[in-house]
Amino acid sequence: TIYIRYYKSGFAIKRSTGVKVLPADWDKDAGLFVPSSPAAKRLNRRLKYVQDLTDRSIASLKRPSVNQIQDKLDYVFVNELSKGQRLDFLEFCEELVNKRKYDGEYDINKSNEYIKHIRDFRQFLHKRLDIYHLPIAEFRSNFVDLYSAYLRKNFIPEEMIYIFLTPVSNGIQQAAKEGLVEESIASEIVASCMLERSIAKVDNTRKCLSCTDLAILSEYRDSLEEGPMKDALDFFLMSATEFALSLYELMLLRWSDIDLGKGQLRRPKYRTSSPSDVILPLGREPLSILARWRGRHPNFVFGLMEDFVNVNDSYILKQMRAKRGRRINKLLSDAVSLLGIDNSLTMQVARNTFAAITLSRGGSLYVVSKSLGHASTAVTVAMFGKYLKQSERNEMEKLINLF
Repeated sequence: TIYIRYYKSGFAIKRSTGVKVLPADWDKDAGLFVPSSPAAKRLNRRLKYVQDLTDRSIASLKRPSVNQIQDKLDYVFVNELSKGQRLDFLEFCEELVNKRKYDGEYDINKSNEYIKHIRDFRQFLHKRLDIYHLPIAEFRSNFVDLYSAYLRKNFIPEEMIYIFLTPVSNGIQQAAKEGLVEESIASEIVASCMLERSIAKVDNTRKCLSCTDLAILSEYRDSLEEGPMKDALDFFLMSATEFALSLYELMLLRWSDIDLGKGQLRRPKYRTSSPSDVILPLGREPLSILARWRGRHPNFVFGLMEDFVNVNDSYILKQMRAKRGRRINKLLSDAVSLLGIDNSLTMQVARNTFAAITLSRGGSLYVVSKSLGHASTAVTVAMFGKYLKQSERNEMEKLINLF
């Protein structure tokens, strides 16, 4: 357990920060978690917040005695650092709005509008859910989803719902910065708020293919003789239909990673943050592609890497990826020109297409986010939220009728 010690007149005053650490994860000289330790960034920020808070509290005392320092630290650690379990979340949001108004970040009209939205949210919790006190640590994304469905049921325009939720999104992000709520929980809540934004402001710039376009590409690919064009379409369809495999992963995919008998594929690990031993089930399209490539190359499935290349050298891997990517994207561009598909075609479009089709058919947001390699579901929602299945929103609206 990490403790903070203050020394006064040779007397040590010790208080626990509530943060625990393994010796291997702690840099004793720096007084911080080592960067490689789990959640080091969040924990170091938490420790800094505790230190700053206690330093400010002690600095507010004039010529403090040992007893005064002890009393002040007790107040800070018992009251301030447990705020997440006591302080009402919507009160916290109102305080944040008022602080930003005082700092000049918000004008009076904007701050009054946000406070009105916060109080409307409070009224919803009172009347619909019979909740009168909601601690920060207990606030969850399902409250946002229920409130969004309630607003929609009352004919609030889509473009207004995100504005209603903006002070909530800002509040939970600030609470995470202060260590009052876990970052993973805050990320889910922000993702729910951003979903409304992505629905209100549809982003038509992200290019995706429809199922019809995929069927046309597949039919055209099957009509081709063996050659570079057919290979490029195989790569595209493999990524668009098999968990958004990136070009890096297609390059590093080995036959030892594939079990055609069980219909499974072990996802290649190409960076330190990539999870290891992720087993993916193979669908009909990937299985047919792999069956055609079987026996063509002894080691790497698609022959995009030479056996002598050091795959642990990130610089070489990056250079090869750029070279292969340019060639494949040129062939894909030629294919859509011949077929008359009104869309550009790149390997990134394949990943976008996987996300769009999977989400629109009710696929798991969490699984899609992990498949794309996004840092959080909030990123995925911001990019592909408009494709989330409408029936999910309808189901959420039905929950309102239960209260």
